[in-house]
Amino acid sequence: MSRQLLIIEMILIPLGISLIFGCRGVPFYRMTSKASASLVHSREGIIAFERGDLDKAEAQFKTALDLNEADLEVHRYYAETLWEQERQQEAIDVLTKASTRIGTLDNEIQLYESLGKKLLTMNRPSDALDCADKIIDLAPQKEAGWLIRANACSQLNRKDESLANYQKALHFSPDNREILFKIANIQMQMQLFDRALASWQHLERLYPAQMEPVDVLYGKAIAYRELNRLDDALDNISIAIDMTPDRIELYQIATEIALKKQDYKRAKALVSQCALHFPNDISTQQMIQKIDDLIQIAARDRSDQLRIQ
Repeated sequence: MSRQLLIIEMILIPLGISLIFGCRGVPFYRMTSKASASLVHSREGIIAFERGDLDKAEAQFKTALDLNEADLEVHRYYAETLWEQERQQEAIDVLTKASTRIGTLDNEIQLYESLGKKLLTMNRPSDALDCADKIIDLAPQKEAGWLIRANACSQLNRKDESLANYQKALHFSPDNREILFKIANIQMQMQLFDRALASWQHLERLYPAQMEPVDVLYGKAIAYRELNRLDDALDNISIAIDMTPDRIELYQIATEIALKKQDYKRAKALVSQCALHFPNDISTQQMIQKIDDLIQIAARDRSDQLRIQ
């Protein structure tokens, strides 16, 4: 409520003075002229920023702020320019100082979102939580604040809170692939494999048929494995291998699942395929020998059983 009253005062007081004393009573036209000039420089800065000319962008944004320090969007772009120049602390300082100002609702949300994400990148989750709370206060029905809060809780290893906040974010953005991916992963970490599988399947449906990312198939396969649905696990990891044959961990997981099924023939085929792609990997060669030994043991066991019969 105090924020709304302050905005009303900012609008009504100068208007009342101008009505009483005439337009000459306040420097309205001079402020408009400065604001217009600031807008020109900020536009030039945005063009330079998007072109990758960061030095020019920085100069234009500085000039724009000298003319109109109240423009939160320019502060945000200026901070992004500093961030791209690997001047991270300066960028955070710019955003932190700008966050004390009042702007449009969208500009305030975008500024706090930018600051929160940067604080997370700098491994400052407690500070990022403050930004998340500010966004939630301003726009509780937008996913941005809940997502930053979830990421911050994740960094703080507060998994239950993190999952609850991811789910809150998903409520306001139900087809958000990034959020679903994070939910599925944290459910895997918490060993909620049935729920994780449902999340992976939901995420899979958001992609065109046979266009889902390998990491989704991988996640499904691990969830199936933990639920002892080994055929489904092997099917999904095999599709992942066909899509991305240059990831050794896929072969390793597939081989492990095949061995758990005691499908030694499939395991031997998988590890042999892996050896073609990674001929110098020692662990693959060792696995080939291990599977050969298991095949021989299985053959002897079958022979012994036949003799007993």
